[in-house]
Amino acid sequence: MITVLAPLAMLLSALSVAHIPSDFSATAALLAVVPAVQLLWPRALRPALLRLAIYATALFPAYLLISNPATIPQSVQFLSITAVVLLAAAIAVHVIFSATQRFGGTPTDYLIVFGLAALMVWGGIEANSRNVVEAVLFATVLMYGCEIIVGGDSRGQSRRVLQFSTLGALLIIALRGVL
Repeated sequence: MITVLAPLAMLLSALSVAHIPSDFSATAALLAVVPAVQLLWPRALRPALLRLAIYATALFPAYLLISNPATIPQSVQFLSITAVVLLAAAIAVHVIFSATQRFGGTPTDYLIVFGLAALMVWGGIEANSRNVVEAVLFATVLMYGCEIIVGGDSRGQSRRVLQFSTLGALLIIALRGVL
């Protein structure tokens, strides 16, 4: 479920953004080089560079979606929220029941979960902060899902799908920002 929802959420959110500033477009174009090179020559770049591109791809649409929330169709908003909730549930199940301890809970993970819970509670107090809370939750859940995929088998199909979706989302953001 994680290997389907994380790449799908990346692509869907990149397609849903109504307005993309030119600086985001240029940055996305530069970052798109990383997954492209990694797909063509897997040993050419350090894995940390791929993680940087993947995490930026998770952050960009989250930020862009909150900057213009009124331009997103209601059906896309519902689909995005559903995907994030399902992805969060799948991540929780994975962390709890994972046979390997490669992605076990650490004190930092618990602090992040606590911080997100506090953000949801106190962010709901002020009406204007709801979009920011949603973006932070969206980005955090998506980055955790991506980390589970990247942290898995380095030659696995899930990782390649994530690389292709990262490249696709970055190219979509780059091209839509130019147009």
